[in-house]
Amino acid sequence: MAFIEAESRVPVSIGKVFIGLLNTPASGEDPAEKSARYEVQVVYSNGDIVVKQGNLVPHLSQVYITGLQALLNDVITQAEEGFLPEII
Repeated sequence: MAFIEAESRVPVSIGKVFIGLLNTPASGEDPAEKSARYEVQVVYSNGDIVVKQGNLVPHLSQVYITGLQALLNDVITQAEEGFLPEII
């Protein structure tokens, strides 16, 4: 019985990178939550693309976390001002 030679697969580059900030308002007994996630495409020598994803927060310093929270709060404020009707 002949052995099949395994194809060599080596990561060669990073493809698309996605970072998502999520604001979940409190609902019922569930508290409000803010989170940050990442998704990275790893491109291999044989053309395969493998997506790695996870929680971004453990990889951030407190300074970055504070900055992202401020950014998310600003976006929420702009969305409220732009999309919600004015209350007279």
